[in-house]
Amino acid sequence: LKYPELFAAAAPLSAAVMDDDAMTGMDDNWYNFPFGALYGRNLKGKDRLNKAWYDNSVLKLVESKKTEELSKVRYWIDCGDDDFLTKGNCLLHIALTDKRVPHEYRVRDGAHTWTYWRTGIVDALEFIGRSFHQ
Repeated sequence: LKYPELFAAAAPLSAAVMDDDAMTGMDDNWYNFPFGALYGRNLKGKDRLNKAWYDNSVLKLVESKKTEELSKVRYWIDCGDDDFLTKGNCLLHIALTDKRVPHEYRVRDGAHTWTYWRTGIVDALEFIGRSFHQ
């Protein structure tokens, strides 16, 4: 999303997409690793919504970019219905749909596990492979 000129496709499985509420309400231990290294350690509540967060938030990037720029990359989004990241992936799907950005969105039975990712990687790789034949 941040550098569309470098990619033909993206196929996140269980992507760590979060909205502002998820970031501000996150448990301090979970926030500090891994997010603290990215956005600032030991921040609490709304202090986490700083420039680093807004410059890198997937949802904010979609919001700020034009449809034409976002559409340069083909997106395959796949997240299990029992994954703790389901909401963020749903919000990404909605944001892309609202901007009329073509993308594939999958919700399958499963959680944030290697079993889930192993069962989805073949379809994701086929999608990526087809992206090189446009």
